[in-house]
Amino acid sequence: MLEQNQFSISHRKTHLTAVRHISEDYESSQNKDLIFRTLLILLENLIPFDSAQLISLGSDFKLTPKAHHKSKHSNETKLWISSKENTLSNFPILEESLRKGALLISNIQYHNLSCPSEKSAYTGSCIIIPVQIGNLPFGFLVIKNNRPNAFEPEHLNIGQEFSPQIAAILYSEWLLETNKQLVEVLNIEKNARFEQLHQQYHRQLLFAKWKIDIKKSKELMEILQMVVNATVKLLPTSDASIILWDSKSETFHLSQTTVKEQKSLTAARRVRRVKGATHWIAKHKLPFQVSDIQNDPFGANNMLKRFGYKSYIGVPLIADDNCLGVLYALHRTPRFLTKIDINFLQSIANHVAGAIQIESQYTSLLKKVSDLEEKVSEQKQQLLESSKRIEQSEVVQVTILNELSHGMRTPLTAIKLHLHLLEHGLPDKRQHYMNVLKESSNNLHELFETLL
Repeated sequence: MLEQNQFSISHRKTHLTAVRHISEDYESSQNKDLIFRTLLILLENLIPFDSAQLISLGSDFKLTPKAHHKSKHSNETKLWISSKENTLSNFPILEESLRKGALLISNIQYHNLSCPSEKSAYTGSCIIIPVQIGNLPFGFLVIKNNRPNAFEPEHLNIGQEFSPQIAAILYSEWLLETNKQLVEVLNIEKNARFEQLHQQYHRQLLFAKWKIDIKKSKELMEILQMVVNATVKLLPTSDASIILWDSKSETFHLSQTTVKEQKSLTAARRVRRVKGATHWIAKHKLPFQVSDIQNDPFGANNMLKRFGYKSYIGVPLIADDNCLGVLYALHRTPRFLTKIDINFLQSIANHVAGAIQIESQYTSLLKKVSDLEEKVSEQKQQLLESSKRIEQSEVVQVTILNELSHGMRTPLTAIKLHLHLLEHGLPDKRQHYMNVLKESSNNLHELFETLL
């Protein structure tokens, strides 16, 4: 008897050593299913079963058959788990083994937790051993015999000795599968990130070219048209509109759009002055996004519904902390832009706000230059008229001086002559000389009176 027990112990050690070697070779093996079957074949040499099945338990509590082996003398055809469309909740006995540990059931027909599917799939006795590491379950080892009371507690112990090695193999498989899924996820994320970076690079390249082009434009409507075209192309989006806002009068006064069914200035005329998204964005200077116009808190503008738009986002045009308007991206499908896309759209809006401000300053400067030129022209005309008046005055002055010279010369000459005659002339002519002197003096007096 002692020799028989020693042989049995030695026999078990030999098989357990073989199990450990098999589990160590699992990761390098190309045929995983063969390893599982080999384990069950080794187990057959220690436990008298008709069939044994290894079942894995997924994180979603789905049961998956991993390996099945029946003894040479067995006619067993039914499997405990035969497909992947099974969940743990459908097998109360397996759930019980997770709670209580390994089970030795002498007769399945009289077990109170057996469900009809379990009873129809199996008759006789069975051993159910949860395969787990710590409290983390990875599956079950189910050993069956068609005869009731076919297993002894010793057989249960043997199965439990196999369990850690099987758990290690299932754990390795779980790690390999998890790592494989992780690698796939990382590859997907890497490809998505690469595509995202490529898109951003291409977008920034076109954006840089657009910034150069917009600097060349001096007309406001041309600038606005370039903005909406760039938004559609670079974001991209179905259509785009831009509406300019006058913060002093709190009115929308100018607009441009890529919507074919709408004229350029229509949006500015039809936008809601208050209680609408555009007014809110302009007042709060913040972006506003609606991924589905059915859920628009402001109530979607009828224009959006009429033209078939399903979602939109609007961003403010900010320059020197002033809102100059709102730039809209319009989508014909429900869409929620990422933070990267929103920041890029805001970059377009900020840049065009600067361009609009420069254009406004340029227009204001042109007006000042025009006003200055007009004033210079008026002053020049006034100077010309003053010059003409001065020239005419000089002519009049010369004429007056000539007339004065001529008018004074005659009476002065007469006075000078008759004064000489009065002193040296004939005495009987003195009265005549005096009369001539009086007449010349009167003429000279009249001349001065006329000039003064």
